[in-house]
Amino acid sequence: MLGDDVRNVDTQPALNPSQESILGAHVVLKRLSLTDASGLFACMSGPGNESVWAYLKTGPFNDLESFRAGLQYHLDDPGRAFYTISDKTSSRPVGLLGLVSINTTHRTIEVGPIIFGASLQHTKAATEVLYLIARQLFEEWGYRRFVWECNSRNQASKRAAERYGFTYEGTFRQHFIIKGENRDTANYSMLDGEWDEVKKGFEAWLDDANFDAEGRQIKSLMGLRKPVM
Repeated sequence: MLGDDVRNVDTQPALNPSQESILGAHVVLKRLSLTDASGLFACMSGPGNESVWAYLKTGPFNDLESFRAGLQYHLDDPGRAFYTISDKTSSRPVGLLGLVSINTTHRTIEVGPIIFGASLQHTKAATEVLYLIARQLFEEWGYRRFVWECNSRNQASKRAAERYGFTYEGTFRQHFIIKGENRDTANYSMLDGEWDEVKKGFEAWLDDANFDAEGRQIKSLMGLRKPVM
């Protein structure tokens, strides 16, 4: 993509993330509300969930009051859009997804933080979350660059970015000081011109035909996607 013609770029601005819910087969993404606080706290905080917050700028939270204050901080920032991830069948909150660094003029947007509760981790529904938000921002909101950034020590996040179809671009050294520790930031992106192929991979992987009777995948997501050139 580096050799693309730099001329004739569509200058129509992207849309800000909408308030409308995003519906999937397994999950629903709806704009975060403080009414979700207790459900979210139950699925991602308290004893046993400390590792979820290891590489994030905030947390872990040991009580609902401090957790609620953390959510309010995100809600008060007009430059961010946060979504509660809920199980479609039970409507129970199972995770949280944020969109930050939103630039409608240049049509760039970054995902993060992404926090999956234990019941969502390593599931078909978890992959659907990324498919839904990518489809929404490329096809409905008009973004041309989707960014994934993570602590360079977070091997699980880096593997996830590559599995979902993001391309590694480099590392910002000594980018942040987080909880008293240095953070080098690994940078990944997905472009609008790459989305069609990435989408095909997502949809082929999410298809019921790709899972056996025990719910195990037959082909991997990366195996079903053509390499990004």
